[in-house]
Amino acid sequence: MILVLPDTFPRQHSRYLLDMLFVKMGFKAILLHQEAVMATYSMAVQTGCVVDIGAQKISVSCVDDG
Repeated sequence: MILVLPDTFPRQHSRYLLDMLFVKMGFKAILLHQEAVMATYSMAVQTGCVVDIGAQKISVSCVDDG
């Protein structure tokens, strides 16, 4: 399973989510990636500046060497 987390996702929430997936749902392996890194991978570039213009906030993430 591949789990894509938002760039500003709280660590406590990700820990709870992983605990739920491993313990309660029985997954054996999970690949975690941040949203900005996956966006640059999908465009086949190693470096970039990802700007997320949401409804309530704007976030800027710079990705260097994937």
